[in-house]
Order: sequence, then C-alpha cells, then structure tokens
Amino acid sequence: MATKNPKIAPSMIATFVRKEDKIALMAKHKTKGPLYTNKVGIEGAAAQIYLNNHLTVYNKQLLSHTLEEKKRGNIVAAWTFRGKIYVKKHDNQIPLQVDTWSLAEATKNTHGRE
Repeated sequence: MATKNPKIAPSMIATFVRKEDKIALMAKHKTKGPLYTNKVGIEGAAAQIYLNNHLTVYNKQLLSHTLEEKKRGNIVAAWTFRGKIYVKKHDNQIPLQVDTWSLAEATKNTHGRE
C-alpha cells in the first residue's frame, strides 16, 4: 500500500505458507510486545510490524457488528484469535465464540464452543 508521506515506508502485506509460522509469530507478538522488521530478518531501517488475523468477509462483517455492540455497552470485550471472534459480556465471564449475528445466542454458550 502506498503512503503519501515519503518519510514513512509503505505497508507490506505478507502471506504465510504455513499456518504454524503465522501462529508462532502472532504468539511472539502477544508475549514480547511490538515486532520490528530488524528483529525478523528484514533489512533496512527498523519499522514496526502490525499483525492482523485473516478473517473471511462474513467474519469481518460479524466483527464489525460485534464491535458496535461493544460501543453500545452490551459487551465488555471483543477480539479475534486464529480467525475466530470472541466476546465477553462480563469481566469474569469465560470468552464466548461468536459465529452468528445474534449475541444473545452466543451468550447462551458457556464453554466458548458450539
């Protein structure tokens, strides 16, 4: 993706050949904090690497809907992990996987799985 500011390096989109490599990099990012290009073998000036889970079109729409519910105060947390969407309606609740438009249906599931 091109940037209008010539001082900022353009964004880079990478695809992993093996899912295990992606999961390992995501886990490293979660435990060690921000990743930088010079730490993963990319030459040049060090730039921060931003990671994003791959979501299907349907799940992107579902995540958008879920984040709207969070803004309304109907849930306290929403996130993605390994391409799936999770929510918590209360701080002490076990995370619930959301795979339908109805968050009410998701909250019936107390084990986070269908």
